[in-house]
Amino acid sequence: MFIDLEFTMPSYYQTMPHISEIIQYGIVIEDKKGNIVFEDSSLVKPNKLYNLNGRTLKFLSRKRSDFDTAISYKDFYNLLKQCIKEYNPKIYAWGRSDIAMIESSFKINNVKEIDLKSRHINLMQVMKNYYNLHDEMGLFQTYKNLSGLNLEEQQHDALEDAMVLREVFALFKAELNKTK
Repeated sequence: MFIDLEFTMPSYYQTMPHISEIIQYGIVIEDKKGNIVFEDSSLVKPNKLYNLNGRTLKFLSRKRSDFDTAISYKDFYNLLKQCIKEYNPKIYAWGRSDIAMIESSFKINNVKEIDLKSRHINLMQVMKNYYNLHDEMGLFQTYKNLSGLNLEEQQHDALEDAMVLREVFALFKAELNKTK
């Protein structure tokens, strides 16, 4: 499973404490042969509508009205549980923040925790270790480095990012297999 999230950000002029919430997810699941068997993405309504502030909306190139048809957090949570039950996947994410955000969302939304740590693979950290790098690696720059191709400017769309993460995984895996 390749997962990416977008979440709320503090406003430019923070007047109250900010607690980030998931507001978009992208999930791509492939089988052992690399075929996509599940793909889904949606906006997610935050509990605190004031979290859909100007900074967050601008970053995502969204309007508040885009969230009129967003799913509830509970629907996202149930989908995540169903994917884990049905596919029993390892969960690849770029960095730690997406998995940490999901884990904190359990508390925010008063739902039973799902064990993600035992499934989570931080692909960025794996690659940093392999290449002996110390700085953070951008997902799109890493794709460019591995493929030699330029992608269009990142749109901060969770499904697009999950698909790029899947491509980076495939390119990295191919490179590892070449060196054997």
